[in-house]
Amino acid sequence: MSWKKVKEYYKIEHIVSVKKDTGDIQIGSPYISDIIVVTKEGKFLQRYERDYETAGNRLDRYQKEMEADIPKLVELINSPDSFCASKPVYSYDYDTGKIVENYCEEYKWPNCTHKGSVMYDNVFFEDRRACVEYTLDGLKSRIECHKERIIEYREKQDQEMNGKIKCETRILDLEINKLLTGKVWKQNG
Repeated sequence: MSWKKVKEYYKIEHIVSVKKDTGDIQIGSPYISDIIVVTKEGKFLQRYERDYETAGNRLDRYQKEMEADIPKLVELINSPDSFCASKPVYSYDYDTGKIVENYCEEYKWPNCTHKGSVMYDNVFFEDRRACVEYTLDGLKSRIECHKERIIEYREKQDQEMNGKIKCETRILDLEINKLLTGKVWKQNG
């Protein structure tokens, strides 16, 4: 999937990347990564919709140019990208538990890896050791967070268990009183 050719051909000044889970091309900003989303078949899953007319709106221009020639868009998306440089960059894959080596032309955000992942500073590292150290710190923090949640859960579980025992005790008291007196206890007043 070619995110770079799409970016260059349409002279896109926004961030162009590839959605990890679907492989769709997305065009966005630092705050909204998927203002425009296009599949490899050229179908727009997310369109740039504006509520007002603005002259020279770049997002509007990108979308109009893509829609004007869908076969060209599909050709660009499905042709391989070429890169001037292949610098190694490292990230941690939480699904597999492995350090992954990727490549990029330029380090740091808002640049992308060759595969189209935006290189956030706390996710991609120029040095493998830095990636491992950051990941270890993050995993240790997650363990502490899980420990705290387990303690909170156990305290809540104890409260619930005490409430249940209290209700069961009251039911037994009422049943015993009913058996001994033949009637249900009434409160005076």
